[in-house]
Amino acid sequence: MPNGPGLFFQGTTQLGAGLGVAFGDGLRCVGGSVIRLGVVTAASNASTYPSGAVPPNNIRISQKGFNTAGSIRQYQLWYRDSATYCTSAVYNLTNGMRVTWGP
Repeated sequence: MPNGPGLFFQGTTQLGAGLGVAFGDGLRCVGGSVIRLGVVTAASNASTYPSGAVPPNNIRISQKGFNTAGSIRQYQLWYRDSATYCTSAVYNLTNGMRVTWGP
């Protein structure tokens, strides 16, 4: 992924039965009740959340996403992409990740 800002977000369901749906120059996999976790600027073509020492990007995902033991959530990163691949869109998404929260 290119250096620059990206939005980490969480959802309660998978879209397209887990296969995603077309969105920008990629596939959006996260749906349902969506929470924006935070915007992080990538460096060296990578970014992480939480990041930083000041709010809002220093709050744990479990807290920001209101997650409890047994919660199943989907996560993805939406970012700007100046290159175009499959469409003329200038944004893309990472692969989605499904997480079951434990105690």
